[in-house]
Amino acid sequence: MTGRKQAEAAAREGQQRFSQVWEATSDAMALSDPHGIVLAANPAYLDLYGYKLEQVVGRSFAVIFPEDIQAQAVEQYKTVFASEVIPPTFGSAIRRADGAERIVRSTVAFLTVTEQRIAMLSTIRDITERKQAEKALYESEDRFKNAFQYSAIGMALVSLEGKWLKVNSMLCSILGYSEDELLVKTFQEYTHPDDLDGDLNYLNQLLAGEIKSYTMEKRYFHKEGKIIWVLLAVALARDHAGTPLYLISQIEDITERKHAGEALRENEERFRAWIENSLDVITIVGLDGIIQYESPSFEHLLGYKPEEMIGANAFDFIHPDDRGQVGEIFAQNVQKPESTASAEFRFRHRDGSWRVFEGVGKTYLDDHGEMVGLINSRDITGRKQAEMEIRQRLSELEVLYQSGLSLSQLVKPKTIAQKIINLLDQEMDWHHTAIRLYHPGSKTLELLAFNLPKLPSQEEYGATEKRFKTIHRFDQGFKWLGSSARTNGTFQ
Repeated sequence: MTGRKQAEAAAREGQQRFSQVWEATSDAMALSDPHGIVLAANPAYLDLYGYKLEQVVGRSFAVIFPEDIQAQAVEQYKTVFASEVIPPTFGSAIRRADGAERIVRSTVAFLTVTEQRIAMLSTIRDITERKQAEKALYESEDRFKNAFQYSAIGMALVSLEGKWLKVNSMLCSILGYSEDELLVKTFQEYTHPDDLDGDLNYLNQLLAGEIKSYTMEKRYFHKEGKIIWVLLAVALARDHAGTPLYLISQIEDITERKHAGEALRENEERFRAWIENSLDVITIVGLDGIIQYESPSFEHLLGYKPEEMIGANAFDFIHPDDRGQVGEIFAQNVQKPESTASAEFRFRHRDGSWRVFEGVGKTYLDDHGEMVGLINSRDITGRKQAEMEIRQRLSELEVLYQSGLSLSQLVKPKTIAQKIINLLDQEMDWHHTAIRLYHPGSKTLELLAFNLPKLPSQEEYGATEKRFKTIHRFDQGFKWLGSSARTNGTFQ
């Protein structure tokens, strides 16, 4: 009796423990007969499928499947029940009472009496969230794979030692190698020696956790031997425990941009050298006339250091009589950006004198989006003085012409010549004056009048007059009836 009592007590205790597990487990559990009729279901089962106990017990388990596959589910159930081999875990899609579909994973066990199966115990776990996460991960990986493979820039997965693990087609195109050729080498083998130390230094900092990523410009060797400039961005992939896995590299070909930048820098250097050595003055002014820049030639031409002019108003140095005209032209130029305009104006030298400049300018937007004026000015003071001298010479010739008209009324050539000499001596500051008469028949020149007032002595005067008389043929180099030279201490 004692043994039977102990067995009964153990059975009750086991049944109690099973009942506790049955009620408390988060896994759905159901007991069904050989035909699939549900004999019992735990609360988790009812919660998973959204049914009440009376809606499940005594009915076919297939109610949890979509109607179009319920008959197929029953046939599969009977096959599994009759099979000698207990099936492994399997997944399936089920439908809740509210119509929502879930994905579940099921395992089965059998209750037997005298080695005959009388019921199936199904343990069902809802794996919908896991499957959704797996699907999202797969889709994410698929998107990454497509983004990786078809990216407009080169991309690579690189081992911590530098070996290419995966490369996309754009990287192959940038370097000129096939994927197979790249995967058997390390990035160090393609890197320009002058850039390798910098790259490895960044990589060591990345692996040490000192930086999260790095970006640098570097050079690779193309398969054809030419140098390729790239913009490299590198990040480190880690596992959930923070252990480094591999490097993610993005490589953008910037060769053309680098070459364009170098050409631009060369042009800027040439332009700067031209400005610094130009005799013209390059000025940048704001719309208010405030000087922002003066080229080095400003000091040579006007006596001011360029730096001391910064912040000064350019109009304060322009001659008052020219200020209005220049201001009007500048205002018109502002209304038509990128157009050019020119003007002549006088600018005050440091010594107080006025220099004449010819300026050509245009307005444009600077790097800050501000409208400014760029003016190229050339000192034309010398040219203006030459023009004045030419006008003076023309006046002198006019005097000669008028004198000729007046004296042509006289009869004697020598008298005419002497009167012209006297008139020229009064009006002109000439070194000497000589008038000769040409005789066409003998082709000779006759000295009619001669005057050399600037010579220091009568003796030198006589010698010079004798020299003038000696030259008496037209073909000896004299082709003008009158000759003269400005007073400069030399005989011409």
